[in-house]
Amino acid sequence: MLTEKDTPLPLVREWADMIPGVWGRHAELTERIRNGPDPDDASEPELMASLELIREITPPGGSTDTEMGHAAFDLLCCAVWRQHKIVYAFDPTLAGELIAQADEWTDTSVLPVEALAHPPYRCCFIAAPGTISPDFVGFFPYVMNGPDGVRMLMLCEVRRETETELGVHVELLHLDGSTVGDCVDSTIRAARAAAARMGGKVWHDKQTILRLINLYLYICAANADVDKTPPATYRPRKQGAPIRDKYREVQTYGTGIVIGAALRRETSSRQAGERREKSGSADRHVRAHTRRGHWHHFWTGPKSTPDERKIVLKWVAPMLIGGKPSADVTTIHPVK
Repeated sequence: MLTEKDTPLPLVREWADMIPGVWGRHAELTERIRNGPDPDDASEPELMASLELIREITPPGGSTDTEMGHAAFDLLCCAVWRQHKIVYAFDPTLAGELIAQADEWTDTSVLPVEALAHPPYRCCFIAAPGTISPDFVGFFPYVMNGPDGVRMLMLCEVRRETETELGVHVELLHLDGSTVGDCVDSTIRAARAAAARMGGKVWHDKQTILRLINLYLYICAANADVDKTPPATYRPRKQGAPIRDKYREVQTYGTGIVIGAALRRETSSRQAGERREKSGSADRHVRAHTRRGHWHHFWTGPKSTPDERKIVLKWVAPMLIGGKPSADVTTIHPVK
């Protein structure tokens, strides 16, 4: 069961302790920048407000531009997330399957980059504690306008540094390629070139990026297994009531509960088949194995008006091949 420490609430409170009145000041700065004379700043006013606050608390020479930028992204995500507090809490079996799929993902050049550009919420939190690494908590996916009007996908990763403290690392993808693979590869090339110029370290890790992307794509899929029934702890704020940043305000969406259970049954069935084979009681000419889950997509809308076309993404679940499936196995059929 998801607990408060597996949500961004500790980060939100850290910022409130670090900068007195931070959320009110952030809102005021955002509004001023949104109505200001600079159209570039006005396109992402929350980000510019975050940068201004970070500069205020950073002593001269205290941090690099990159460090201040990452801190601003952290503050930005907390500022936007706390307004609605949406958390997708992943079933660990489904999260593990999506991570394994990402590790074997060889056709990233097939999936159009447009699949990354439409999150279900402006800023939600994807919680999958202990999956990508023992200290991994989750991440914020956030799509924004970058320099020169290029869309960017920010993956603001949250890890547990101590029992009570969280740390943040940011992966920033430029959505300027035609496919997911193009964007990941060009982002890593640009990071390496920048590191070579400045003599720094390349923080972008392709495996981690693909794992985060795969979890993010799942909540964007049209057939995602998401239960939006409010948890017993949830208490919606009344209209006009102030945000208290309490756990009761967090809206948790159980993600992959049904498919996760089906995957566990399939694993049990496959393991039973392997035991029968070893004992000599199974049909030896058919070896049970699992076909990895994968993505399927199609476009809707008239081809004559490309701006009106929309991508529909679906996840095709793993399939047990050559085994004896359980009676209540879940099957997902691609849509033609």
